Amino acid sequence: MEYQQALENYTLRMRKELQKENIMGLRKLANETIKDAALQNSALLAKIAVLAYALHKLLTKEHVVENHFWLEQKLAISETIEKAEHELKEKNLKKFERELNSVTVNLRAVDKELGVYVQSAYDKARVKYAADAHYYGISLAQAAELLDVPKEDLQKYIGYTKQHDLEVDKKGITGRLEALRSVLE
Repeated sequence: MEYQQALENYTLRMRKELQKENIMGLRKLANETIKDAALQNSALLAKIAVLAYALHKLLTKEHVVENHFWLEQKLAISETIEKAEHELKEKNLKKFERELNSVTVNLRAVDKELGVYVQSAYDKARVKYAADAHYYGISLAQAAELLDVPKEDLQKYIGYTKQHDLEVDKKGITGRLEALRSVLE
């Protein structure tokens, strides 16, 4: 899938899954997007993955989804994602990214207002998906940079998980070259 098309597709899906409050749809979207982000070394795709995952996590919290503040923020987030889609269609990646950053601000506000944990859902999502990007084959340093996560936090997270023991959908050099060629064509 071409880069611009991937951004459009993932952004549209994120908005639709949020509007339907499809928890597993958001999770699936986040997992698919981080694979593409790692393959294409795209910070924008990584940001979409993190946003989708953070929305997924918030929607799993009963005290969040039943709160009036969340309903207001959900509407604002949905409208902002729609604005991001428009900027993308206009091929304005800077404004697109600015709109995604606005979604991040909304998520942090929800976390601050309704969260019960010290670390926000958004920050947890960044670390988790940096680890996933690393598992998909990019270096630890690249994964940390891609998702703007301190390397120490990423190393700590990877050390706590058992994911490194699992067989991941890794491609050999031939598979990676084929995937890269298909992206560049």
